[in-house]
Amino acid sequence: MMETDPNIIPQTTLSLEEMLKLGARHIDQLVDAQGRTYFDVYLTQPPEAVTDWADFIDLPARYWEAVALVEPVIASPVVAKDRLRSWLFRRFETDGLAYRPESPISAHAPELFDQSRLLYALDTWAMHVPGDVEVCQRITKMMDELLRRSTREGDYTYIEQIGLYFGGTLIRPALQAGLILNRPEWIDFAGRMGRGLIDHSDLIKPDGSFKGHVHGALSALAGTLAYAIVAGDAHLLERARTGFDYARSISTRFGFIPEMAQREDDLIACETCTLMDYLDVALLLARHVDPAYWDVVELAARNHLWESQIRDGAWIGTAGGDDEDGIIRSRLSDRIVGAFAGWSAPHCLLAYHEQFGPGWVHTKEMRPLYLGKNRAMQNCCAGAGMRAVYQVWSNSVTRVGDQVSVNLSLDRATPDVHVTSFLPFEGRVRMTVARDCDLRWRRPAYCGPEDVRVQTSEGSSVRFI
Repeated sequence: MMETDPNIIPQTTLSLEEMLKLGARHIDQLVDAQGRTYFDVYLTQPPEAVTDWADFIDLPARYWEAVALVEPVIASPVVAKDRLRSWLFRRFETDGLAYRPESPISAHAPELFDQSRLLYALDTWAMHVPGDVEVCQRITKMMDELLRRSTREGDYTYIEQIGLYFGGTLIRPALQAGLILNRPEWIDFAGRMGRGLIDHSDLIKPDGSFKGHVHGALSALAGTLAYAIVAGDAHLLERARTGFDYARSISTRFGFIPEMAQREDDLIACETCTLMDYLDVALLLARHVDPAYWDVVELAARNHLWESQIRDGAWIGTAGGDDEDGIIRSRLSDRIVGAFAGWSAPHCLLAYHEQFGPGWVHTKEMRPLYLGKNRAMQNCCAGAGMRAVYQVWSNSVTRVGDQVSVNLSLDRATPDVHVTSFLPFEGRVRMTVARDCDLRWRRPAYCGPEDVRVQTSEGSSVRFI
């Protein structure tokens, strides 16, 4: 076999912890003193990051959630944490929902997708810090208001209308909220929302196909599948699985998921937000339905997820110029390190150049900030990428009773076992047991039983199942 020159291709194996460290660094670099995030990054000269309507709720919620996920893994505080929380909590109004302000770039409204991102973050913080009374109160007020605004018809529920992006993305965090705070009516609400999508709309066809934004569709399918697993609903489970298998059919095995399904033009790119939801569904299927989906997870994590994180920001151009209110230019190529691609191709971080249309802003005065500029990144994908990495990391080794399962052949240290993977440079995985347990290792599909050789310490026993 030909040996690889380490000076050309460094033999560094994939480390999910290092990815999360880079992500935390990015958060601290691109959250300003007010707690604002920066959705848009432009390929101007010099390049600039500009705050946008998504920075009122969507992005800061994703970054704040990422902090809760990342801090315990990297054992280091994220400095921007309190600023993000303060910024977000100022968006809440008396009805319990979070509102964008009336501004040249936004209308005063509690947009449903915003609520879904913030509810995800609140759920995660409620699990991370169970004694945080204010977070639990925010969850309760938000969920109660969402239920009040919903319409019940027969066996299903919707808010305003049945939708994937606006409505369907609420299913997963609403279910999680019900499980965390023991509110059966919220769990039922999640199930009824999923039933509306599956049985009372044509948004997800019986063959699993759908059209449009894959991020919205997969997020809704993740919620529907999670509810089906909790409730034991075989019908919804199979329909969600069929929808995911359709998404696989339009994607690559290595995790390149198109941003749009059945797009009429030939612009095809992968949004990291979509890859996050893809992995969420695949992990649910792997753990609760069919272990064959572990291979889907490992291939996507090892390949396109890893490749989608920015490790060198020089490609956006030479940073320079002065910062202004809502615009960051200084050290921008360094600040984006740790973020994730918004429109990646299989071979690069930016698949094509795209500009906002004239309807993006409400006033002529704001147009120079947003229009006529090629977009390099959309930083919703930064928070999504960190969530995706955490999902893979937290499921790579699992414990149920005395049984510890190494589900993915990736580096991971737990109190039970230390896993060191030498892949892809050597076909070898080392597992060091730290305390007594029944250890199981999942053999990847590409590795046949005849290819497995096991070496154990003296006195250890091995059996194949």
